[in-house]
Amino acid sequence: MSHEDAAAATPPAPQRGVLAKLRAVLGLLFVLGVGFGGFLASRHLLTKRPTAPEAPPVAAVEPAPGPDSDAVVDLTQDIPTVPPAADGEATPEIEPAQQKIGIVLMQGDSRLAEANPSAALRKYAAILPEAKGAARIPIEFRMALAEEGIGERSSALKRYRGLAGASDATLAAAARLGQARLWQAQERSDLAESILVELLLNEAAAGMNPGLRSDVVHLLGTVAASIAIPSAPDRILDDRELVLPSLSRPLMHLLEDAQSPEIVPSVSAPEGIELRIGDAGAPPEEIELSVRMPRRPVIEILAEMARTCGYRVRGTREMQQRLASRSMPVHAPRLSAAVLLDGILAGDGLQWECHDRELRIVTPEHDSPAETEYAKRRAKRYLEHALTAAPDHPWAPAAYIALARIASASGEEATAERHLEQVMRVYPRSDFDGYAAFNLGKIRMGQGELDEARSAFLHCVDGSHGQRLEPAGYLYAGRIALELGQPRRAIPPLTRAIALRGEPRVTREGSLLLSAAYLLGGNPVSANTTLLDRKGDLSDSSARDVAAFLSCFSQFRLAEHDDARRTRDGRALLNSLEHATKGPHFGLAVPLLLAQAAAELNLDEEARRHYESIADSAYPAPVRSASLYALASLHWSAGERDKALALLDGLIESSSDDWKRHGSILRCGYWLDESVGQQSRVIDEAQKLLGEPLTPEERNAVLRLMGRALQNAGRNDLAAYCFAGVSPVDLLKSSREAHP
Repeated sequence: MSHEDAAAATPPAPQRGVLAKLRAVLGLLFVLGVGFGGFLASRHLLTKRPTAPEAPPVAAVEPAPGPDSDAVVDLTQDIPTVPPAADGEATPEIEPAQQKIGIVLMQGDSRLAEANPSAALRKYAAILPEAKGAARIPIEFRMALAEEGIGERSSALKRYRGLAGASDATLAAAARLGQARLWQAQERSDLAESILVELLLNEAAAGMNPGLRSDVVHLLGTVAASIAIPSAPDRILDDRELVLPSLSRPLMHLLEDAQSPEIVPSVSAPEGIELRIGDAGAPPEEIELSVRMPRRPVIEILAEMARTCGYRVRGTREMQQRLASRSMPVHAPRLSAAVLLDGILAGDGLQWECHDRELRIVTPEHDSPAETEYAKRRAKRYLEHALTAAPDHPWAPAAYIALARIASASGEEATAERHLEQVMRVYPRSDFDGYAAFNLGKIRMGQGELDEARSAFLHCVDGSHGQRLEPAGYLYAGRIALELGQPRRAIPPLTRAIALRGEPRVTREGSLLLSAAYLLGGNPVSANTTLLDRKGDLSDSSARDVAAFLSCFSQFRLAEHDDARRTRDGRALLNSLEHATKGPHFGLAVPLLLAQAAAELNLDEEARRHYESIADSAYPAPVRSASLYALASLHWSAGERDKALALLDGLIESSSDDWKRHGSILRCGYWLDESVGQQSRVIDEAQKLLGEPLTPEERNAVLRLMGRALQNAGRNDLAAYCFAGVSPVDLLKSSREAHP
């Protein structure tokens, strides 16, 4: 085409602009029409309700991809309508009241997880009136947990009792477990044990999940241990009794266990008792059974167990009638024959013994040694069952501590020490580490290992995490420092024990021992100041007389250079001494001060009596050695030379501290005073002492005694060396070699 033709075919410029505008207007109208139609279609779909439910449902129909299906869009705009369900019914909406209950319930659970049961209880109580029927049950359970957490035990116990018959088997079992926890906290261990035994024997039918079952077996072991060896809070300072920890778990964990759907599987075996592990005729502790017995008389359960295990059962007709009159179900997939016997016989207060395949059912005498020993064995079986069934449970360390307590009460100190060391080794920094260390300190203190005991008590202080044992741990650490003859080292832990404001008796004993530490350390002013500062704590009748004695003794020593005041204070001290001797006293520091006060008042008979009480203490300690030393001096002054020498012989043989050397030196002096024929014994003893590390004062005393003995033996040349402060040991050896 020529340039002329192209120019003729091209419209003029004004014509081209009109066509462009026309095309733009048509496009805009098209877009507006499509958009308005889409709006009407969307509104129709949103407001349309299906009227033909019998129409076949549309399933898995994918929309045809449009040209812009991959484009990025705002997902919060033009949300497509979800097709109705197959039945043609719309999704039901949650009622506002139910929605409010759910929201507040979650808020309360959050407070429970934050360890704020008071706030959680307020949340739960606010929505309880709005809940109807079965919806009240989970709220009631949460309220019981919160009330248990804040210490409202009677109210929590009432709620748990009402929930024990709930249709939700797991929640009902959790409520029964809550009852047992509260009965144990109220020192009604018998009621707690009956509930726990019922749950243990009927675990497969009681709706228990593994978490609840683990709690049951461990709590049962601790409850049985507290029944076997009763205790009281004020016996925490009993040197011979180990402390049993209290069991607790976070409230949220208890709630999670109550809601867990994982149930212990029911025994699929037919009705009866099946032997799983062990041989027929073996001891009950070595046999494991699987039991599925619906409610039956106990005598029938016992007969079936005896048949399965190959035992002959012996008992009285009266026992047979009692066991036949009580029925119970037993559904347990794994249970030792010993635990089964303990459980089914506990309700009638009966015991069992097994010898040579003969199972004897016996009725123990109330409060007899046989009943106590059986209770210990039963508690030990429950605890071992708990450690076997749930070895990783948070309460496993407490089971070992309970086993140690039973072993210690039975005189098996080595076994108890092994259990406690295992807790400290396997469960370091746990909530029970401080309990294990505290009990281990008591055992080692009783064995005379005072340095190791003090280390254990200080470990208790580090591992108690602010628990009630921390003040007692400081108190024992300070007491041991006093009995090691280190009053200045006793002051810091005793001050800390008082400042922590633990149990009242711990605070009282700490105040008395702190005053005693100042007195033994030669600071009567601080001793009296301590008593005045703690006057409120020491007003109790159990501490008043000892506090008065310590105050009078402080005043008496302060009047050392004032004869008139010393006479006046001496009369007051004499009067207080009579009242303070009644005891019992915590540790040996106060008895030692009583003996010193009597000696300073020239009451030799009274002083001798106090020193003898210290010498008869259960464990060796430097304070005991000092008392033996002073007691020997009193007997020697009274002319009882044989008793004095016997006491010194015992001191030298039993002591491994500085007092052994002190006793040897004093004995050498007594030998010289007793008769002239003891020179050779004194010389030989002095040579041994000079070969040991001695203080300058001790060395001079030994040389003086040796010089007197050599002088009496006619060896004035060698005696001169001794009186000059030079040891003649080498010269003696040379002389003996020359003249054997």
